Amino acid sequence: MEGMGEDEASIEADLNWRTEKERIVIKVKTIGPDFKVKVKNITVSATAKIVFKPLLDRMPCFGAVLISFVGIPSIDFDLKIADGDANALPGVDKMIDNSIRAAIEDMLVWPSRIVCPVLPGDYSFLELKPVGVLDVSLIRAEGVMNTDILGKSDCFVILYIRKKPERIKRSTTKKNSLHPVWNEGFKIEVDDPKYQKLTVQLMDEESVTSAEYIGQATIPLSDLVPHEPKEVWLDMMESTNLQFKRPRAQLQLVILYEPFDTPFSDTEVQKSAVSSQGDNMKGK
Repeated sequence: MEGMGEDEASIEADLNWRTEKERIVIKVKTIGPDFKVKVKNITVSATAKIVFKPLLDRMPCFGAVLISFVGIPSIDFDLKIADGDANALPGVDKMIDNSIRAAIEDMLVWPSRIVCPVLPGDYSFLELKPVGVLDVSLIRAEGVMNTDILGKSDCFVILYIRKKPERIKRSTTKKNSLHPVWNEGFKIEVDDPKYQKLTVQLMDEESVTSAEYIGQATIPLSDLVPHEPKEVWLDMMESTNLQFKRPRAQLQLVILYEPFDTPFSDTEVQKSAVSSQGDNMKGK
């Protein structure tokens, strides 16, 4: 056992999985005819996190199993058009690749999890749900690296905690400026301030449908004090792994975390659910 809490036990294990079968078929819609893409030769390397919760006084001694990954898994796969090769359609392979990786990251990287009930009962309290709101004020950027040959960058910012389309926020575009000023506000739902982080990406708009990546930064929500606004200047780096390279821009934000007011703590909710399960079992 890797960890034991008041009402849970957990283990972490290395996972290496591979299949050559065409297990996934994706239907892609375009402005032209739709087509199907087969995903095959899938290889996944990750650290799996398995949590047994809540702990009970009857066999098998836990009510449900939570399955997740510790960190973003390493994923490799091949794409094949049902009637041809994915490489024959420029951009399709990258679009599908990004979509698959984003979906896995949002659904399976901790604190996201799959809840698998083992014993009868209500385990809705184990699901990832919003517990607060992050109020982000995007102020301005300084020293933006120019990515345009002619003119200056047309900057906009993308902000998210979970990479779900409905939760991703986008600023307006500031045309032809290396010192853009926004003064725009965004509200982003928070599910787990202990583990989640805010990701901020600075982009250069090329056209209505395309943009060039400039840099990004992340802020762990655990660094924030509830109800206290925090002003930050973020170094927008080309990659989070290149810590010693110069930033491509600096971004000014004011961030405020506002937790929801709940009548009961998580522990009280869990105890109530476990007690209810025990009463139901005794009545059978």
